[in-house]
Amino acid sequence: MSLSRRALLRGAGGIAVALPALEAMRVAGARAAGTTAPKRLVIFYTPNGTNAQVMQPDFWPQQTGPSFVLGKEVAPLEPLRDHLLVVSGVNGESCKNDDSVVNPKAAGHGDLHSIGLSQMLTGVSYIYDAATAAPGSLPGGYAGGISVDQYIAKKLASPTRFPTLEFGVMNATDVGVLPFSRMISAGANMPIPAEQDPARMFARLFTDGTAAGQVTVDRTRAQRKSVLDFVLAESARIKPRVSAHDWQKLDAHLGAVRDLESRLQAAGTTPMAPSCSAPARPAAGGDPLEKANFPTTGKLHMDLLALALKCDLTRIASLQWSWARSTLVHTWAGATKGHHDMSHIGQSDELTAVNAWYAQQLAYLGNALQATPDVDGKTLLDNTLVYWCSEVAWAYTHSFDGLRAFFLGSCGGALKTGQHIDVGGQPHQKLLVTLMNAMGVPETQFGDATYGTGPLPGVLA
Repeated sequence: MSLSRRALLRGAGGIAVALPALEAMRVAGARAAGTTAPKRLVIFYTPNGTNAQVMQPDFWPQQTGPSFVLGKEVAPLEPLRDHLLVVSGVNGESCKNDDSVVNPKAAGHGDLHSIGLSQMLTGVSYIYDAATAAPGSLPGGYAGGISVDQYIAKKLASPTRFPTLEFGVMNATDVGVLPFSRMISAGANMPIPAEQDPARMFARLFTDGTAAGQVTVDRTRAQRKSVLDFVLAESARIKPRVSAHDWQKLDAHLGAVRDLESRLQAAGTTPMAPSCSAPARPAAGGDPLEKANFPTTGKLHMDLLALALKCDLTRIASLQWSWARSTLVHTWAGATKGHHDMSHIGQSDELTAVNAWYAQQLAYLGNALQATPDVDGKTLLDNTLVYWCSEVAWAYTHSFDGLRAFFLGSCGGALKTGQHIDVGGQPHQKLLVTLMNAMGVPETQFGDATYGTGPLPGVLA
């Protein structure tokens, strides 16, 4: 038996569960495409830059090449060092507008966190809006162009169910949605919101998108059944037609889906049908907009993201932690002050701990991808490029020199992983071109090309 890479287990009422990579798919893929695995891109954003000025050793390795040493802010990535590419010397030239550099393309009078976020993935100046000032900040503005993830999705037009998926962990600011909240853009002044509720994302992934499918999911959850109850008959039909190894993988995959669903229910994030009285919320709570649930919500989103890539539901995704200029107090990392406030006090052990906590989250996602086999016999991480970014380099002065550029995964061998490369002050527009080229879009410019064209030197394999 051969299966399409997009094959699904379908059940009643629009319930659909995607399949993992199976040997039967490799057989089908060999006839169609020589068992080549698709390339994937994940944008992984954390706010407020680093605890370090340019090339400070807590964050940036002091050694180039394969013998780099990770500082304490990024030490959680050490087990994945062979899959890690650290690129220093990337500057946000088009973002600069401080006492030393006055750049009219940065609008001249906006909040630098907003400016940085709007240009981080677009490479073009933002659209100034005087009405977007948050308390204690200057006005900002939404992006002035399309973000690179959306552009790649349009160019590749992959046959996945979702061209892109946007995951978010408490993206709205304390005073609501502002340009600080939106890093993904469909075009000029066209921000794309991320889904902040893992339960809603779960339902989106496991229905056919119809109203009937959503009703079935709600009713199923209200009755405390699993979405898998609707597809078990279909999986039983497949069992005698696949190899024993394939069945073990499928069984493990369905178990992972059930485990994730159970965790959503236990966290209290599962929506209940109006006809069913909701149980009392657990003491810890599961509201994705409750600050205390920030770590739990993020982990659920990472598990869903990995599952979406594993099942080829999408090949391009983003995960936005908090918002630019985030004031969140990371008590789970030992912090006692707001993240943004700490970043303006200067270096501190608390701020280092916050950045190290974010590095732990990236390592969690990387390990999940590394543990998942792909259709070509490699792993999801081998065929994925995870770009860890932030809107500023050093938040204390809002510096844009030395922007964060950490990559996990080689995107199918497109990047030179396992080393630290210093590109010596290249504009970040070249970084965006590098992402496009790694994903198979052979273009030489993105964003404002007056700052530079072509990829970052020495980064692509």
